[in-house]
Amino acid sequence: MWGSFMRLAPLCLVVGATAVGRGGGPGPRTAAPRAAAPDPVAGGGPPAAYRGTHLREVRWLLDHAAGWRTSRDARTDGGVPPPVPIACVRDAYVAAAVQHAWAAESYYRLRHPGTAAMAAAVRADLDDADELCAATRRGGTAQCETLDIWGCPAPL
Repeated sequence: MWGSFMRLAPLCLVVGATAVGRGGGPGPRTAAPRAAAPDPVAGGGPPAAYRGTHLREVRWLLDHAAGWRTSRDARTDGGVPPPVPIACVRDAYVAAAVQHAWAAESYYRLRHPGTAAMAAAVRADLDDADELCAATRRGGTAQCETLDIWGCPAPL
């Protein structure tokens, strides 16, 4: 469990710096436009979506979390990570997985070498969240806010 928090620490610094830089909260929970900027390497068109290790998990989480967008390029605002409510311990792991999925998507679009590490962290965070489903089978997940993002039992 401590390993999940340690993996998330560098991402928290990036997310925190982004939040401070834009001067406010995460904004409304609305779907993000995915084709906002052309991919300069591909010669135009929408940016590529993440393709790699744990693709299904990354896609699932980003498709079920709203209010996010990636950076247009390395020189712009850094994007907006998805806001994820936390009402129970399991929510913290799902929120970490969503943030790592957003980072994997962002890194992939910017061709950053840390993409695979972020995707691997997604799976590790989801494994921790899934373990809590079994441990709290007697109704302990009812108050969790992220069941619509990653359910109990796991959707994939």
